[in-house]
Amino acid sequence: MAALKAEVPRSEEATPWTVALDHHVTVAEGHLDALRAMPAFDPAQIDAARRIVEAHENAADDRDGLVARQAALVTGLRRRMKQVQAAARFAFRHHPALARQAVSRRVRRQVEQVARTRRRNREAAAREPAIPAPPAIPAPPSDPS
Repeated sequence: MAALKAEVPRSEEATPWTVALDHHVTVAEGHLDALRAMPAFDPAQIDAARRIVEAHENAADDRDGLVARQAALVTGLRRRMKQVQAAARFAFRHHPALARQAVSRRVRRQVEQVARTRRRNREAAAREPAIPAPPAIPAPPSDPS
C-alpha cells in the first residue's frame, strides 16, 4: 500500500480506500477491451469509480483550502485584536480600571510580568556597586625643543 501511495500523488487527506480504488480503476482502464468482452460487466462502472476518486480528491483539496483560509483569518484577527488592545492600553494608561476592561486577563498578566521583570532588573542594577572608571592616564610631557 505504501508503494501505491508513492506512485500516485495524493493530498494529505487521501484515504487508503481511495488510493486502492484509483489503482483498481487504472488497472481496469488498462484492460478495458477484455472487460468489455465480458457480458456481465458494465464499463460505466469504471467511469463511476473514477468520478468517486476525483470527487474525494476535490473535497480534500477544498478542505485544505478552507483550513488555510481559516488559519489566515485567525492570524489576521489575532493581529488586529493585539493592535486594538495595545491602543486601548495606551489610551487608558492613566485610567487603570478602564484599561482592565479593554484588555484580556492573559494580556494584562503578560504586561504585568514584563513590568515586574523590568523593575527587578532596574533594582538589581541599582544594588550593584558602580564600576569605578579607570584612573586617568596623564598625558606624556611635551618636549619643548
